[in-house]
Amino acid sequence: MSNAAVLAGLKSLAAGFANPIYWPGEKITPPEPPSAYVWAEVNGLGADLLGIGMQSLSARHGFVRFHILDAYGDSTEGQVAISDTLAALYGMLVNAAGVQGLNTFEPPPPETGAQSDDGLWFGVSISVPFVYWAGATA
Repeated sequence: MSNAAVLAGLKSLAAGFANPIYWPGEKITPPEPPSAYVWAEVNGLGADLLGIGMQSLSARHGFVRFHILDAYGDSTEGQVAISDTLAALYGMLVNAAGVQGLNTFEPPPPETGAQSDDGLWFGVSISVPFVYWAGATA
């Protein structure tokens, strides 16, 4: 299974999500009138090799970081509710989205702070950890 299949699997878990989700490489167009949308990042953290030879596996670690953005002045309750919905979609899955070896884990509580406020939009972020168990071919 390729890294592209892993990314496609991660994206497919949120297909049909109520709020727009923008993935890496997609043009972000905030909704008009202003309403909540999600910007996603996929980050790799490295890999561990488990075994040598034909039966070896590598564990590729990473996380999907979701930034839930809403118009400045709206309360964070709506953003936290969206983060809870995303956490429920992604948390604790084995062979997520039918991708053999892709496991996701429950994210920690959402993050927010002064850096989340640009005067126009305010954000709440969550990070969903994942591991992809890749089998060696030789």
